[in-house]
Amino acid sequence: MGTSATVPATSALTYQSNPFFTQWNNRYRTHIFQYSVQDTVEVGSDVSISWGFKGQSVSLTANALNPVPGPLALGQIKSEDLFLPQVGILWKIDDNNEFFAGFTENQRGFVGAATTGPFASSAAGFAVLRDQLKPEKSNTFEAGFRFGQGSVRGVVSAYLVNFSNRILAIPQGPGIVGNAPIQSNVGDVRSLGAELGLTWQPVKAVTITASYAYNENTYQDDVVNAAGVVVQAIRGRTVVDSPRHIGNLEIAYDDGNFYGRANANAMSKRFFTFSNDHSVGGRVVVDGKIGYRITSDNRWLNGLAIEGTVTNLLDKRYIATIGSNGFGFAGDNQTLLPAPPRQFFVTLRKDF
Repeated sequence: MGTSATVPATSALTYQSNPFFTQWNNRYRTHIFQYSVQDTVEVGSDVSISWGFKGQSVSLTANALNPVPGPLALGQIKSEDLFLPQVGILWKIDDNNEFFAGFTENQRGFVGAATTGPFASSAAGFAVLRDQLKPEKSNTFEAGFRFGQGSVRGVVSAYLVNFSNRILAIPQGPGIVGNAPIQSNVGDVRSLGAELGLTWQPVKAVTITASYAYNENTYQDDVVNAAGVVVQAIRGRTVVDSPRHIGNLEIAYDDGNFYGRANANAMSKRFFTFSNDHSVGGRVVVDGKIGYRITSDNRWLNGLAIEGTVTNLLDKRYIATIGSNGFGFAGDNQTLLPAPPRQFFVTLRKDF
């Protein structure tokens, strides 16, 4: 019996089996060895110093399960650093106020998958890059002040993060047609920022929380080829998908029975090209929730609650996801996805 060109032969809800053609079917294995050493030294009654180090070794292997290997990369790659130090200091001024500072060195192991990491490249591309790629590393410096006074609690902090061997997945045309991206080491990235968080509880049932973060993330090197020639000038450009300003405000009420929450989240514009020639605008999104919780001596009724939730209360139209097919150097790479419209939910829950 022939297949109809107008009548479906199966349902979209049916899990397909016995394919007539398999382009690739790979197995990805990750072996991780990690250890850590940590200790804390008390200096007097108010100052403590925490120090230590860890080591990490991540080995990835990709094997083909098909008789004939497909176009994706196969083989093995390893990322290893057996000494990653960290140190922190805490100075307690009193029971409510303290200074803190710290330094941490870290490593990001390669990811074993068909859609991201070194194995997302073509077989030829992986063969060239396998011995050249180095794992991303970071040195983080942070300092701040935690404080409290009456019904107010908060924290103020600043940080500096220096990334080295930053790896970008450079798309080579539309991913939907199977074009593999090229993994490229673009050098260093610097992240400089500050954060402020406040919590105020004017009365027992009401809590107001506000936070703000400033982030300045920039590429420190241009992209060069094997001959050292600059192929993309991105030095000093802002890192893709990194808003400079993020703010959050939440008002919550809970008297044991009635409870509710209103939240507003703000984010500034984000670039989706490495050259920063295209971006999506900032947005403010408001969510809300209201509910009623039963308190009773009956074990089945106690903790039973019904609540209504609304997301994107003002029905804001904005771009939520960028870089869904990776980030390009310039132009619109058709990688933008819109946010969902206003949505309502009713939930029945039971706490035990």
